[in-house]
Amino acid sequence: MSKKTIFRELNNVQNPALGAALIWRFSVGYKVSSRTSEYPAMQLAFLVLPMSFHQETYELLTSTRQNSGIHQFADKFSQKDNLKGDILLSLHSRATTMRSLTLDSLRIGRTRLITVEPDTGRIVPLSESKPSGLPPSIKKMIDNAEKLGGWLSDLSLFEVSSTLKVGF
Repeated sequence: MSKKTIFRELNNVQNPALGAALIWRFSVGYKVSSRTSEYPAMQLAFLVLPMSFHQETYELLTSTRQNSGIHQFADKFSQKDNLKGDILLSLHSRATTMRSLTLDSLRIGRTRLITVEPDTGRIVPLSESKPSGLPPSIKKMIDNAEKLGGWLSDLSLFEVSSTLKVGF
C-alpha cells in the first residue's frame, strides 16, 4: 500500500465532519447523564477525537460497558493481560497533535450541531435526536462518544485530568 493511499484512508476516517458529529454526540451524552444537566466544558472536546480515532483506545472504549465508568476504562490500561499504560499516558500528546483537527471539527459542528456558550465555554448540542442510517462502524464511534460524555459528566476537570493523565 502506497503512502498516498494510506494518507487518503487516514483522511477518510480522521476528518473534521466526522469529528464534529462525535463532539456533538459527546455533548449529548454528557448533558443527558449529568446530574446537574450541565453541558461539557470545551476543554473536554479535545479528548474525544484522540480517543475515538486511536485504534487501541477505541477498542477498549468499545469493550467497556456504559455503567462501568471512566475509572474502569482507565484501569483496563494497566491490567495484567493488557499492560497498555503507555497508551493512556500518550493520550495527552495525541490530544495536542489532534488539536487543529478538533478545532476544525468544532468549527464545522457550530454550523448545525453544537454551539459554544460564550460566557461559560460549554458545548451545547443543538439537537439531542439520534442520527439514523449510519454505517455500523460510524455508529460504534457515535455510541462511544456518547458513552465517553456520560462517563465524564459528573467529574471535575481535575478528576478527568488525573484519571486520564492529561493536562488542560
